[in-house]
Amino acid sequence: ELFGEGVINYHLAEFNEQTLAYQTIRCEMIQFEDDAAAERALTQACAENPTSETITSWGTLACNFGVGVETSVFQREEMVVVITADLDGMYARELAQAVDERLMSPDDR
Repeated sequence: ELFGEGVINYHLAEFNEQTLAYQTIRCEMIQFEDDAAAERALTQACAENPTSETITSWGTLACNFGVGVETSVFQREEMVVVITADLDGMYARELAQAVDERLMSPDDR
């Protein structure tokens, strides 16, 4: 449902660590046609998850949800980023912060 409106671009990266922690982290970046479409998608993603908590650590809007497998969703302008990590979301917040910093315009830093 997140892809229903005005998606221009989609990127997916996945990291599978098999040596020490056996963790999988997935990062999806969805570019919408404008900020308003991205905000509607983020609002819908957060509203559909009963364990969703609003967070203010990164992005212009963000939420976090899940138990065991944690998902962080945030918006930066026309981009919505979805980061999913098992092991109770280990390293997901650090990854979200790093991705958000890369998406920021130089004027916002």
